[in-house]
Amino acid sequence: MAISSIGVGSGLPLSELLDNLQSTLQSQRLAPLENRQKSVDARITAYGQLKSELNNVSNAAKALLQDAFDSMQVTVTGSDFTATAKTGAMTGNYTVKVNSLAKAQSLVTAGQASRTADIGTGGVISFTINGQTKQVDLSTTGTSLEDVAAAINSTEGLGVQATILNNGSGTPHQLVLSSKTTGTEAAVTNITVTGNDDLATVLNFGSAGSTVTESPAANASLEVNGVAVSSQSNTVSGVLDGVTLTLTGSSGSSNSMSISGDSKAVKDAIQTFVDRYNDVLKKIKQVTAFDVENQTSSALTGDSIARSIQSRLATVLNTTQSDGAFQMLSEIGIRTDPITGQLKVDNAVLDKALLEKPADVQALFRGENGVANRAIDVAKIFTDNTDGVLATATEGANRTRKDLERQLAAQEARIEAQMEAYRKQFSSLDAMIAQMNSTSSYLAQQLSQLGTNNS
Repeated sequence: MAISSIGVGSGLPLSELLDNLQSTLQSQRLAPLENRQKSVDARITAYGQLKSELNNVSNAAKALLQDAFDSMQVTVTGSDFTATAKTGAMTGNYTVKVNSLAKAQSLVTAGQASRTADIGTGGVISFTINGQTKQVDLSTTGTSLEDVAAAINSTEGLGVQATILNNGSGTPHQLVLSSKTTGTEAAVTNITVTGNDDLATVLNFGSAGSTVTESPAANASLEVNGVAVSSQSNTVSGVLDGVTLTLTGSSGSSNSMSISGDSKAVKDAIQTFVDRYNDVLKKIKQVTAFDVENQTSSALTGDSIARSIQSRLATVLNTTQSDGAFQMLSEIGIRTDPITGQLKVDNAVLDKALLEKPADVQALFRGENGVANRAIDVAKIFTDNTDGVLATATEGANRTRKDLERQLAAQEARIEAQMEAYRKQFSSLDAMIAQMNSTSSYLAQQLSQLGTNNS
């Protein structure tokens, strides 16, 4: 237990002396360990930053493999449709004429005086759509227009939705049945009500005597390069490989469509790869810098892993690709700055390569031994979570940090024990000096009185 109020008895600054002793011990024994701990923490952080930057390089390379060169650009002249194209679309120019849009079927029953009054009792409504029959059972519900609409709308997979129209007449309430999708295959060809003759009079459709009014379904009609095409939907795919047309109107005029590779998307992806590559070099420079003036190091000054990353990345730039016209990145305008070591893009050279030889640019990046695959492989060497170089180094640094934590705890315990011993010694010293002061005062008093008596 710590002893307090040391120095009160003796009048000496023993408490201040103890504080100075403790500060000195901490400075001598703890500060070096704490400084080492800070250095290890900085190294762990720097490893994490390098891993993040390398992952960014890998992701940029994967984009070149998976998306960039597959993106297509579609230009439409006219207002009757829009279009998108994806992998597999053939470049070229096309004419598209939209004759008519696809429409959904609409069925409207004769007007009823009430929307809430039952029409007969029970019954089963059978809908025939594209040769398939589906039923709506009203045996446990009402049979008013509202009940019938609710029963239809709650039947999954029916393909028909219902609403009620008020036309403002003496018998204003009409049930409106609409196909959920466009085209003739989605149209109802027959409605039959069994078990409720009153409701059958209102709903039966597709047979003689039906009072249901039909606005028929229609397929979209269009011509692509003069070839007639019919579609159940206004979204037309499969006519041209990889191309989807979305029909929006039918002006009667031919519209033109041009499909080409999206060189801007490719160029943007290449620039992103270059930027991420340069980010790694910037980070390496930052974490390995040495301040000559102040003689201070950074987290990874002299670290072999940082140098290894830089040299490995440099091999990516020297990739050769024998399948195309371009063997090196420099041939498409991507060169190393001799001063900074970073990559620079000559846009004029890159634009010319993408315009004249897009397939060869693609081969340079996407070949088996191309830039993208090489970059991914290099990044993986360092970033793999299981046996990557950075993972191994981080694991070793974490072990060092834990060992330093144990050493700090042990030193703190030893310092505290030593300080407690000092407190006890100082307390004894304080008591002894206090006793000596008391004895000295007593003797001085006695001597003073003796002198007075002799006189």
